[in-house]
Amino acid sequence: MLGIDSSGNGRAIVAIGNPDTAANVATFVPGTGARLGTCGTDIGRSDSMVDAAKQAGSPSTASITWIGYDAPQDLVAAADEDYAQNARQDLDRFQDGLRATHQGTPSHNTVIGHSYGSTVIGHTARDMNINADDVVFVGSPGTGVSRAEDLGLPPENVHSTVAKHDVIQVTNVFKEPFDVHGPDPAGPMFGGNVFTSDPGTSSWTGYSTEAHSQYWDQENKALNNMGNIIAGKPTT
Repeated sequence: MLGIDSSGNGRAIVAIGNPDTAANVATFVPGTGARLGTCGTDIGRSDSMVDAAKQAGSPSTASITWIGYDAPQDLVAAADEDYAQNARQDLDRFQDGLRATHQGTPSHNTVIGHSYGSTVIGHTARDMNINADDVVFVGSPGTGVSRAEDLGLPPENVHSTVAKHDVIQVTNVFKEPFDVHGPDPAGPMFGGNVFTSDPGTSSWTGYSTEAHSQYWDQENKALNNMGNIIAGKPTT
């Protein structure tokens, strides 16, 4: 446990593995609904990413669940970019701290955001020059920029995926100024590296909330690819 705060909805920063010595360090930023009381699910996803990175050949891995911000708690609140704006300095400082405390050869650091967590990472990279080697956007409503190159990282180090049946795609139907978070980073015009995920559970509409949360299911192509990215390997 790197940090805990029970005030408000609660915050938690929990590491699996030792980020001060691991060769590969991932920071996982959950999205809408993230809070202290539900962090068990997000910690489980971090654990799955450690296993996926090991399978991809990582010699040692640490994965940190970073609920270090006040996340929106419902879909209405998630339309507001202020949550991301208010989180960016804390996430930026945390990434700087990982570099400062690491021992020996610098680690390969990846920051992974799910849903609104990807928006937090986008705002941090855009405005604060995030101290990471790779960023990953999973099921994103938008990152606050229109192009991968606007995030201050080489486009090939900006990774994204969205499941075919993920309901988050509905939020990216509209164009600016109606889509406050910007375009889908897994869209054809964004640039960067788009990697494969399983399509997820469907419904009569073609989309489902279940698909929005299935990226970390065992054998999901998205989980395998996140392991590859964390390990510094190519995706598919």
